[in-house]
Amino acid sequence: MVLGFLTFIIRLFFPVGVVKLGIPLAFSVQYTMMFIVGVITYRHDWFQKIDNFQIKIWIIIILASAIFFIFYILFIFGIESDFEVLAGSFTLPALIYATIDNIICMGMIFVLIPIFHYKFNTQGNLAKRLSVSAYDMYLIHAPVLVFVSLLAATIELLPFIKLFIASIITIVLCFLVSYFGLRKIL
Repeated sequence: MVLGFLTFIIRLFFPVGVVKLGIPLAFSVQYTMMFIVGVITYRHDWFQKIDNFQIKIWIIIILASAIFFIFYILFIFGIESDFEVLAGSFTLPALIYATIDNIICMGMIFVLIPIFHYKFNTQGNLAKRLSVSAYDMYLIHAPVLVFVSLLAATIELLPFIKLFIASIITIVLCFLVSYFGLRKIL
């Protein structure tokens, strides 16, 4: 609730959509709070202590908040209303939006992190090999990307199809060059 109120206050000065230096300032309180809570959570090992009951409670809170917000928009605020009001103004709808936004976002973190930690916290043999090459891939991706892009420029395809194909080829080539090239040299 405090996070929602602080977000509401920040959005009075920096509404949703205002970006300064590449930072969406309307979400700055949320990002700062998530960082602080993340550090505290890690230090006290809280994610290891979240049990299924707490996850279910957060799922109920998220669903109830979403249903409340949808009900509020449809029947009280009105779908014909000016939605710019929600982005940042001194109104009840803006306060409700800021609060619900934070409840749902923070709740999703409390639900998804433990689920992914318990269900998907393993690596297969291929993922282990690829992760060893990740930094090397980062180092060589620019020339590989330029090379593949220049080749793709000569092909007659729709741009989004070219982008998809070039992306796949670039990723595969970067990992191959880094794993079989740089790893063997270094």
